Amino acid sequence: MAAARRRQIPIVFVRNNGGEEDPDAPGTPGWEIHPRLAPHPGDLIVDKWGPDAFATEELMGFIERAGVTSVVIAGLQSEYCVSATSRGAARSDLEVVVVEDGHSTFDGDDPAASVIESVNLQLASFGKLRSAADVMADWTLPAA
Repeated sequence: MAAARRRQIPIVFVRNNGGEEDPDAPGTPGWEIHPRLAPHPGDLIVDKWGPDAFATEELMGFIERAGVTSVVIAGLQSEYCVSATSRGAARSDLEVVVVEDGHSTFDGDDPAASVIESVNLQLASFGKLRSAADVMADWTLPAA
């Protein structure tokens, strides 16, 4: 995020609003943005109630006002919010870059690593997969 800020790349935090019994229910510790990722003034925080962050008017308005044409997506949960938000960005005619090693999920019927790999393959059908190191390298190069 520091490299993105130096390049004046807008940063958007998307926070899921879980139900009353969920670990990410609004106002609970699981809902709060971790202090190590603390937003800076000018960063946008979008609260969402469904998996696709691009379904929120707040995010779409920000994208339009800022003239954003591409997005870099990372986060949790690969098969839900990361997938849905990536698809929402593509439907909004944005270039989609998914940080292939920058999203995760939980072990379930399938191991998390298998789910992540499957999601990456699906998202590669319409977006670009980039490693976190490659994204960072782009952002640390001198501005053109």
